[in-house]
Amino acid sequence: MTPAKSDPRPLGLLGALMLGLGLGLRFLLPDEPSSSPLEGALVRIPLLSGAAIILLERLIRRGSAPSAVVWLIPLAILPGCFPLTAIGVTRAMDLVAAVCAGIALRDLVVHDRFGATLCRWLLALGLALCLIGLAQALWQRDELREAVGTAWDASPMARAFLDSNRATSTLVNANAFAGLLLLLLPLAIGGRGSRSGRGVLIVLLATLATTGSAGAILALLLALGVRWRAPDTHGRWCRAGFIGGAAGVLLLVTALATSWQPPLVGDKIETFRQRLDYHALGARMLADAGPLGAGIEATQELRWAHARPDEGHSDYIHDTWLQLLIEIGPVGMLLAASGVGLLAYRRRAKTPAPEQDRPTEHGSRAAVAFGIGVTVGVTMAPLLNGVPRVLPLGWAAPPILDALGLAGCVLLSARMLRNVIPPSGAAWTWGIVAFALHGLVDYDLYVPAAATMLGAACALAPIKPAQTRSMDRPLLAVAGLVLLTLPLVVGLVGLARDNARLAINAVRRGDAVEEHLRTIEDLATSLPDPVALEGLSRHPARFTRALDALPTSMRTWPIYRRIEAEHLARRRFLGERHDMAHLLHPGEAMEPWIRRSMMRVAMVDGDTASRRTHARAGLDAMKRFAIRDPVLLEDLQEGAR
Repeated sequence: MTPAKSDPRPLGLLGALMLGLGLGLRFLLPDEPSSSPLEGALVRIPLLSGAAIILLERLIRRGSAPSAVVWLIPLAILPGCFPLTAIGVTRAMDLVAAVCAGIALRDLVVHDRFGATLCRWLLALGLALCLIGLAQALWQRDELREAVGTAWDASPMARAFLDSNRATSTLVNANAFAGLLLLLLPLAIGGRGSRSGRGVLIVLLATLATTGSAGAILALLLALGVRWRAPDTHGRWCRAGFIGGAAGVLLLVTALATSWQPPLVGDKIETFRQRLDYHALGARMLADAGPLGAGIEATQELRWAHARPDEGHSDYIHDTWLQLLIEIGPVGMLLAASGVGLLAYRRRAKTPAPEQDRPTEHGSRAAVAFGIGVTVGVTMAPLLNGVPRVLPLGWAAPPILDALGLAGCVLLSARMLRNVIPPSGAAWTWGIVAFALHGLVDYDLYVPAAATMLGAACALAPIKPAQTRSMDRPLLAVAGLVLLTLPLVVGLVGLARDNARLAINAVRRGDAVEEHLRTIEDLATSLPDPVALEGLSRHPARFTRALDALPTSMRTWPIYRRIEAEHLARRRFLGERHDMAHLLHPGEAMEPWIRRSMMRVAMVDGDTASRRTHARAGLDAMKRFAIRDPVLLEDLQEGAR
């Protein structure tokens, strides 16, 4: 007997629950590297599992499948996993989880009219993030400065973070937070269905202002140009906003080309000038990319080989699209661009279906499951690591109060927004274009929460009629089965890295046992991890085996050469002679660290002249590359005496 349309479809409900849980955790857990890799896995597993369940259910029920070309986008990320590094694989899995969660949510939007539900919960999560960000800007930064005092004065970046009142929420970086808000603002404007929508809009705008991101505000204004020809009253406002954004860009270019400091925004000019240095550095890195790229997050190390004197350099190029070109290569970028382009072309050729905001019966049940997942995720996040906090830092309150407060905020917001509708096509396009423009001056996609928000926002694109194609179903089967195995892989890798973290800590304390050393060596050879390799430095035989197991191209990377230099310097302290000249590549910004290692070797040998020569060369390199590192400076100055 054919099942009735009211079949509860428990698989679909489970998938919606997992997706909600993943979103709640992703937005409420900080994007800083976790103290435990298992925390990162706890976020990716629900997103990947939920996507796999939703897509496999679509396959079993023989409904229309997602277009085959959509899988070109996650496929483009795969070249970025090579050469293999721990941080590269982590970021690649974050991007894959974001894309696949977006595909699964799009399936719910198209077939179960899930758009209003998704829009409501995304705005509710956004309000929770805004609450955290505003708390930071209004009182938590002051409390943190008072608690830390002068302890962080030696770290310029930490001091700058303390001295700033910019809202960062759980994204740590204020500009990344602003990038996420660029996606939320159009949802609030184009999807509001009640007075509560105006309140949401005010909170989002106030929080965007507290991020202090000039690039985000310019991107938002410039994106209004997509409605330049709109005939209604809104069109005039859009044209005025675009003209204001263009005037801001002209003012910025003029200030960068001259020494003029515009009033009110003069302090922002230097940050844009630094971005020009970052972009120039990225352009020089292109030579190392190759057809398949240098690997995701590779620019963190390539920068040392291409930095120039008097140029600023950062872990990120602050241009998402240039950095992706370097890291996934022309092949990956071509795959991704082809997927996006073909999807846009096919959708343009169709006639839009009438807007239907009322969910199907299964959509209503999935909405409940999704909401439960979001609420559970929001409640769990503060309990996992004690953050995020909304209450004053001076209050000795247990994390459960923050957890319940944030969960209550999300539930109340979702209730208030129950009449919200999916964003209009114009509003949705505005948000996507603003996000893309902001990517030219920042690195939004490298922040997992922002990347996940982009995937969810793309699922809210205006609905078009679904079509079944012969190619789509086999690819859906393969993609669903692959996705089903990914959570297991992510969990096993997270468990292995967590065990290695405990082992590395034991080695540093000096109470390592054979099991600890074997665990670290396995990680350093099977999933190359500089931290694990460094943990073996006091065990020469294991260190040498792990170093020799690295691919030749990876072994020449600056981070591995620095670790090898420190290791050889330590061995020289113990009386073993090693030549380190092959590690020194003059003209690299990493030169001071290698010179310090060579200085330490000379100190052991009692060769005062060599010690001073290397120390002075290191000081010259620090000056050449404008490197500000007080600890390194003091060490080299001591050696130069």
